[in-house]
Amino acid sequence: MTGADDKQYELAKTALKQGPKNLARKYLENCPDNQAAKKELAELDASDESLGVSICIITKDNEKTLARCLVSLAALNAEIVIVDTGSTDKTLKIATKYTRNIYHFKWIDDFAAARNYAAKLAKYNYIMTIDSDEYLLQPKQDELKKFFDGINSRKKVGCYLQVNMLGKSKEQRPYIASVSRVYDKRYYKFLFPIHEQLTQIYKDKVDNDPVYDLKLQCIHYGYTNQSKLVKKNQRNQALLVKQLKNDPTNTYYMFQLAKTYSILKKYKEAFRIYQEFFRFQKEYIYLWTRDAIDSYIKLCFITKKYDKALDCVQKCKQDCMESLDMLCLFANVYVASDQDEKAIEVLKIAEKLPVTAAYQEFGYRKQDVYQQLAEIYARKGKWLLMQQYEKLLPQTRQIKNELWSVTENKNLSIVVFVRNNETVKLEECLVSLALFKAEYVVIILGSSLASSKIAHQFTEQVYMVKEKLEADLYNFALAKAKGNYVFWINADEKLQGADFSALDKFLVKVGNYVGNILVEEPLLTKSEEPVLQSQTRFGYRKFIKFDGKYIASPITKKKGQNIQQIELPITLKHNLTKEEYQKYNEIRRTKLKNKLKNSIDVTLLAELATNYFSNGDNVHAIKYYYQLLTLPLDLQDELTLNSVTNLINALVNEKQYQDALKIVGIFKGYYAELSDFLFAAGTAYMNMAQFEQALNAFEQAQRQANSRSLGINSYLSSYNQGVIFEVQGKKKEAIGKYHLSNGYKPAKEGLIRLLN
Repeated sequence: MTGADDKQYELAKTALKQGPKNLARKYLENCPDNQAAKKELAELDASDESLGVSICIITKDNEKTLARCLVSLAALNAEIVIVDTGSTDKTLKIATKYTRNIYHFKWIDDFAAARNYAAKLAKYNYIMTIDSDEYLLQPKQDELKKFFDGINSRKKVGCYLQVNMLGKSKEQRPYIASVSRVYDKRYYKFLFPIHEQLTQIYKDKVDNDPVYDLKLQCIHYGYTNQSKLVKKNQRNQALLVKQLKNDPTNTYYMFQLAKTYSILKKYKEAFRIYQEFFRFQKEYIYLWTRDAIDSYIKLCFITKKYDKALDCVQKCKQDCMESLDMLCLFANVYVASDQDEKAIEVLKIAEKLPVTAAYQEFGYRKQDVYQQLAEIYARKGKWLLMQQYEKLLPQTRQIKNELWSVTENKNLSIVVFVRNNETVKLEECLVSLALFKAEYVVIILGSSLASSKIAHQFTEQVYMVKEKLEADLYNFALAKAKGNYVFWINADEKLQGADFSALDKFLVKVGNYVGNILVEEPLLTKSEEPVLQSQTRFGYRKFIKFDGKYIASPITKKKGQNIQQIELPITLKHNLTKEEYQKYNEIRRTKLKNKLKNSIDVTLLAELATNYFSNGDNVHAIKYYYQLLTLPLDLQDELTLNSVTNLINALVNEKQYQDALKIVGIFKGYYAELSDFLFAAGTAYMNMAQFEQALNAFEQAQRQANSRSLGINSYLSSYNQGVIFEVQGKKKEAIGKYHLSNGYKPAKEGLIRLLN
């Protein structure tokens, strides 16, 4: 034996280890004097006979994927037949390393013809088909033997899972398909030029279940190269149009053509074909019909036609309730359509489905169900439910929702008070607060189980309490909260807007601080402007308590220290209809009057007057505000400022302009630097035709810019100045002020008058 023989033999062993058997065969044939090589060659030839199966591959220009495909087949010890349809790259050079059975087929736009040609050239009747851009995962020879030895292959075909990798690198998502690829060529052949299907040659009666699922899986990378994918679908389009012309009611071809149009971004044509598909297709129980639903809904999402996706779900839902993939897909549609509750409903069904495979047919997993539920609950602020599903996910799971990993802002507790008949408002209230990322403490006045059930979806901190003094109730809530700062809110309110960056700066302060926010009341008058009330709703828990007189007036725990007030850019809105709010206010007024019978309290009297004012009852508001002014008042207290300002406005509304000016004169020295007072004074001056004083007051209101209503700081003051200038005949100045009114409707009308 020569040194050259030794070298050829070593190369042969390396080739056998790596997979290219035909290359190994050539090396072994080049060392005729090596007995070990002769023995190896005989065993190699025999190995192709051991399984008695031919693996058929059709290929063209697949130099990048063919070797991996053929290496994965080596362990099966099967005959490999390759049919090339016109490669111009290194595909054939690679193929010759693995098999001697390489043939050529002139392409005639017919995949079935090419596959049948390969099967015809195969040595064995038992055929397995695989594409050159696929490779087997853990090939199992026993699976093929089991099928051909134990199954009536005259009546069955074998299927294995094809895992299609979509996208690239981290964006890849598997799409799973069950493909019919294993058969006996004496009884089955491929039919249809494109998207070919195995069909019985002889019309024997097939089994009730003509498909046998092999425990084999292949990975398909044919969809990762976008340019190749486009070329492939451009070819498919022509073939499918031709096929559909011959068989115009074939819904399978309709689906495939519509899917092809979608890939080519011909969305209008895709929707047109899908419309025909849904007109003719009546059942959606088959794998390919679910594929059609999946691709159609994705088309709807790409084009943002969520209403069409929702129509599809309603049409197909009943036939797909046992498919985890379809239920996850339907949940996506419901979420996109702002129907979270329906999304939760289908995901709960998916959660209960028995699932054995890691991936389902369209690449979804049980983890997707858990993540979708967790994200919905996170978005709604239902932290407890979110945490339950978060625990079922691996730590490496990519986080998609910005709220996902944050379950609690330990510096803030939100206390929600639930009173009678507020159960239906509670969930909407809590959901609106989700962006605070804070601990919830829910205090239920009474024993409403319905309220408790809703509250426990958001927090474990749920307490039912009997009727107590309101101040005691709030102090009880302070004791239960864990955050340094406490934000209190009623269940019939919801978050309207907030500047969270400003709030973050507030939440690092330590001391006797409270935060004031704006609460928008329902419109009860003809005014187009919402009524905004400033209320204290934030407090540093360790430094404050409630004084027992008024729930929204916290006081310091330490004597001799003053509470510092900070204005926060947060707005709440009463989640009530006009009728509900009126009824609420009637009940509140009755309670306040009953309390005032026992003793006159400044805070309660101010609340009663403001209640009437907010409801448009200026007469009663004026009565109680005048009564308030007879009592000892702290002129630095914001309660006094608000009362004086509201009294001026109520008097103006009742056309008691002279009385309004008297109040302005009394308090002008105290509140000349406060926008709210200046604006109210301006309206009084304007109605008494004291235009210079009015213009000065409105200008000062804008300059001070310390009102809690942006309108007073800006467009309302500009509008009133425009009205004065228009009355004075100063057209140019009036137009300028109207332009500065930020599109305020009366200002627009003024511009139309002056510019026409």
